[in-house]
This record gives sequence, structure tokens and C-alpha cells, in this order.
Amino acid sequence: MPYKGTAPMVADLLGGHVAVGVNPVADVADHHSAGKLKVLAVGGAQRSPLLPQVPTLAELGHKNRGRRRRAVWLFPAQRTPATIVAAYTQALKTILEMPQVKAQFAPRSCQTHVQPPEEFAAAIRRESEIWRGVVAATGSTPQG
Repeated sequence: MPYKGTAPMVADLLGGHVAVGVNPVADVADHHSAGKLKVLAVGGAQRSPLLPQVPTLAELGHKNRGRRRRAVWLFPAQRTPATIVAAYTQALKTILEMPQVKAQFAPRSCQTHVQPPEEFAAAIRRESEIWRGVVAATGSTPQG
């Protein structure tokens, strides 16, 4: 059964029902600091300000894994006209570049980045291949 979000996964990690999970740093930092969970690495290009003592995947030797992570991925409906997707993308980029909006993301160690739809689709395909290999290497099976 797939997870319906970060909260159920964190609850299962805390309860010992799953051994490992991939979650936003902001959602596990307090549990790490309290000694309830151990964050092994962060996936971003640099260490998280929330857990500066935790190394990045790249620092641990996983050079192809230390990518900038996005806190939220937004997808339009599959048949949304390209003109609407382009207008939405531009509006989102304008909003996310506003200093007051960036200030709201900063305390949660979130970075904002808007890609054109074609680049985003290619990035999703690359990430899927990378993580498919990681899952296979662990002998685990993906849920969902």
C-alpha cells in the first residue's frame, strides 16, 4: 500500500513499522534532534540548515544522488492546453521569486525552482531511473 503523505510515513518510522523512508528534512528534523529518528543524509546539493551536521548523499560518495530537491511538485491535469500551462508556469515563477514568498520557504529549508514543462518531464524520467536503481540495489520493492 503506498503512503498517502509524509505524516503517515513518519508515524510508521517512529513506530518501527518501516526501516527507512525518504522525507523532506523539515518533517524529520525535530525527530532527529530528539533522538527518535536518525537522518542518514540529505539529498540536496548542500547540507540543510535545519541539520547542518548531517552530510549530503554526495559527501557520502553517492555523487549522482546529491540533487536539489523540490518541496512540492505541481502537475496540471494531463490534457491542460499548452497555453494555460505556459501562463501558469510564468505566474508561478513570478510568485516564487518574490522576496516575501522566499522568506516563507527559508525556515523550512525549501528551495524554489520552476522549470519549463519539457525540462521537468525529462527530470522526472531521470530521477525515476536513478531511484529505480537505488531501490533495486537494496533488494527492496517499491510500494504503490
